[in-house]
Amino acid sequence: MVAVTSLSKNKVDYTGSFFPNGYFNELNADYEAAGLAGYQNRVNNPYSSTFKQASQEIRYVSVPDAPIKWLAGAYGEYSDSQRAYTATSTFDPAMGIGDGVTQTSRGQTKTTSFAVFSDASFAATDKLEIFGGLRIGHDKKKFNYDFSVDNPAWTALGMDAGFVTAQRETLSTTYAVPRIGVRYQLTDDTQTYASVSRGFKSGGFNIGFVQKGDERPYKNESLVSYQIGLKSELIKNVLSLDTALFYIDRKNQQVQTYNALTQTTPVANAPKSRSLGGEVTLKAQLDEHCSGYAGLGYTDATYVKFENAPATGTTGVVDASGKQQQFVSRYTGKLGAAYAWDIGAYNLKGRGDLGYQYRSSFYFDQSNTQKQGGYGLVSARLSVGNNEYEGYVWGENLSNERYRTSAADFGYGRLVTVGNPRTFGVGVSKTF
Repeated sequence: MVAVTSLSKNKVDYTGSFFPNGYFNELNADYEAAGLAGYQNRVNNPYSSTFKQASQEIRYVSVPDAPIKWLAGAYGEYSDSQRAYTATSTFDPAMGIGDGVTQTSRGQTKTTSFAVFSDASFAATDKLEIFGGLRIGHDKKKFNYDFSVDNPAWTALGMDAGFVTAQRETLSTTYAVPRIGVRYQLTDDTQTYASVSRGFKSGGFNIGFVQKGDERPYKNESLVSYQIGLKSELIKNVLSLDTALFYIDRKNQQVQTYNALTQTTPVANAPKSRSLGGEVTLKAQLDEHCSGYAGLGYTDATYVKFENAPATGTTGVVDASGKQQQFVSRYTGKLGAAYAWDIGAYNLKGRGDLGYQYRSSFYFDQSNTQKQGGYGLVSARLSVGNNEYEGYVWGENLSNERYRTSAADFGYGRLVTVGNPRTFGVGVSKTF
């Protein structure tokens, strides 16, 4: 039996405005033209969140030489996530409605999850193996949301009419996630396989200045994945080749969108989407010291049906059917080499790794208007250790590539998050 217990807690507090100076100049001018003198939108935009989680998993595993190899277990989790978003805007006190307004939204989601699972494989013949598994789970989410304003005169003008003021809801869903497949040993050095599996992600609630219409829970996401592949040793213990082809059919894919009115990122559902592609990886172990790998991947991921997708940079909806799924590159590549050696004292071994990862262009939004060009990152790691201790130094993005990890447009220009520049670090570890 194996038991895994996990406890975690995370807290974030931010004060200030994460919008750049001048970002809302156009909006400020519109409010002034409408009679709200001296209006400055979101001069302060504090954010705070806490997340607490406790989980327990218990697994039972069959003996290694059992005719049917199996694994069975149970999993339970409880989490409490709380978030508060605040926006303070100011204006001319001569108008007689004060000198500003602070709007605050608070949301809390309590999640309880239980699941039982099993996985097994059976050698039907000397060459044919059948495998499969099943996970049955239940998720329950309780959601509490409140929106408050500290300036009654502002509210009396109808400025908050578009926001949800309170929401109390519970989501409860039971799901089953099966998988089944076969492996066949074509030769002593070549194995092929095929599998079909189902995936599931429970729905949830949008938090943070929820606009009327966005208060509806986003739906559960489900998928069916088909995969075939081949694993082969081209030169025994020296050169191997792994290939795979896949097709994924998704329903109600959960998609991050951008709301220009509330400057938030609510989740919406794309009713139907699909992904297909493949990958190939070549690995080499030239001798006891030198090894390397190279790989290529291709993915064609599109929204098949997404007719009422929230528009990016404006209000309203667009037809995103046929658009490329956000954050997915069509082409990926990897290349790396390693050198290992014996140091000759205290059973110490040294190892140096150098790697390169590439991804082609992709989009940050479902409308395919916010694009990141292709880029590659170089990394390295040098370590010295034995079976008990290890010390290492590492470097990421050694070529100091400039790239973005996110981009959004709330109607007043593009906001981006820049990826980490050239970064170095050191670490130590101990195995118990």
